[in-house]
Amino acid sequence: MRISTRQTFLNSISNMQNSQSKLADLQNQLSTGKKLNKPSDDPVAAAQVVKLNRELAQTEKFQDNIDVTQRRLELEETVLEDLNNATIRIRELTIQAGNGTLSDADRKTIATEIRGLVEYSASLMNTQDAQGEYLFAGSRGFDQPYVLGPNGSYNYVGDDGQRLIQVAPELLVPSNDSGEFLFEAASETLAVDLIPSGQGFISSLEVVNEEVFASYAAGKGDLALEVQLDTTSATPAWQYQFKDSSGAVIEGPVALPDIATGELVELNGLQFTLSEPSSSDLVIQQQVSGIKELTVADPVAATALYNQVGDITLTFDATNNQFSLTDGDGAAVSVDGQSNPFSYTEDSDLVIGGFRLDIGTPEDGETLTFGLPLADLSPVNDIAVTDITEYASAANSYGELEVQFTSATTYDLVDSSGTTILSGGDFSATPTSVSLEAPAGTSLGITLTVDSPVAGDVVKLKIPAGTETTLRPEEQKQNVLDVALELAEVLEQPLVGGEQHTALKDALSSALDKLKQVEERNLEARTTIGSRVNSLESTKTSNNEFKLFTKTALSAIEDVDFAEAISELQLEEAILQAAQASFVRIQELSLFNFIR
Repeated sequence: MRISTRQTFLNSISNMQNSQSKLADLQNQLSTGKKLNKPSDDPVAAAQVVKLNRELAQTEKFQDNIDVTQRRLELEETVLEDLNNATIRIRELTIQAGNGTLSDADRKTIATEIRGLVEYSASLMNTQDAQGEYLFAGSRGFDQPYVLGPNGSYNYVGDDGQRLIQVAPELLVPSNDSGEFLFEAASETLAVDLIPSGQGFISSLEVVNEEVFASYAAGKGDLALEVQLDTTSATPAWQYQFKDSSGAVIEGPVALPDIATGELVELNGLQFTLSEPSSSDLVIQQQVSGIKELTVADPVAATALYNQVGDITLTFDATNNQFSLTDGDGAAVSVDGQSNPFSYTEDSDLVIGGFRLDIGTPEDGETLTFGLPLADLSPVNDIAVTDITEYASAANSYGELEVQFTSATTYDLVDSSGTTILSGGDFSATPTSVSLEAPAGTSLGITLTVDSPVAGDVVKLKIPAGTETTLRPEEQKQNVLDVALELAEVLEQPLVGGEQHTALKDALSSALDKLKQVEERNLEARTTIGSRVNSLESTKTSNNEFKLFTKTALSAIEDVDFAEAISELQLEEAILQAAQASFVRIQELSLFNFIR
């Protein structure tokens, strides 16, 4: 291979320039202490540096959040300790006020000190942090939480929110507690709300023994009170029962022989009066193929399932309280990894594959096919009891009724034993309203409102008919400020008779009970704050360790190894010197020098 003089010169110059460039890079690394001074030095390492710097910045932000949260929690803990001391002093004064040797003037003096402690406590409960936000206003930080109302009591105008601050990638810690949780802690009364209100068949609802009723209602949620017709009698007879929030019967059914005149019921500390419901109050449930209602609970899941399998057929195995799902080809349908059979409970809701099934009392072999969009489950829009006496007699004679539509204007009626009690019932004269009869001409006291029934539609009417209302137990709370103010008002009244002495005794006893509840809530809150602070300290330590690890990794990627860099610099310097020395000799081997 021929090598020209020009080529030799160019190669030598290129090699020396490369060495000089390496020397410049090494000198730059030594002067900056970084081996990565620009992304082109090592693109992969540069990307890792960006990622690690981002993680460091995020961790620094977490550490800042921890510092802020610690300051707020430490301030809250200090305020709660001061409030607890004030509450303890109020309790001491309450005990002192019970001394029978005190005069009216002495009790007024105690009341004056209590009012002073109330003002002091109110100022603490309206504490603001360094940013000017109210500490105990929940999520409404710029609204003063406790405001003195025109009636002389303190009203809480914050909310029950908590501010969650992120202190680690997967950890959020509450930085405050609301005044509603902290200070509205004194139980005043246990009330029961009717939902919906204004039910005509229930009146004079009252909690007559709070302790007994609270124990009875604990853990049961909303209570459903059902007043039903007793279908074991051909004449109208009434009964009631209670269900808990899960639908389980917890009381009854209990007969109501005197409901016509208004029957007073006393049950586990609860007292109320039940009157006979009107026919318009009564509700008869219907079900089709064992299902009372079919709705879409999760449109996304229901659509995904329908797109996958199309129409679904549900078949009940009532003997084992199970059902199966199949597609149009009869193949089993799996939902969330589960396949046939699926279990169910009578008279309960079940969500499966995004569809909500309100299940009644299915029978073996009953089937229902559904898809999207959902078709009306039943052609019956409404069921009304028009005559209580006729309905009671029919329910006693026939049990549950099954309406089998044979055309748009005719129907058959079947009783609970499967016997047809009316064949070819005709409602063509009133095509949207069916007044059930059995035998023909004998009213059953039930009217159906229908919408275009077709032959083959079957609707089962459940018994007994009844009406229902929801009882929601709610404990009325009182803040410590109002507890103390109420006590002060009683102490300021002169004792002139037995009635005043009794009122004072009751007020002192009630105040001591409520102050104890306030102190317990204060202790609970401070314990919780302590656990949060400990968690923050542990998280702070973990974050510092993570920062150290990240900085170590970052240093390994971008920081220069001085010993290695100096060695490489000396090596490149020697290489450059050798190249320069050899070039001096090689340039003399030019063809022109040989000819000369």
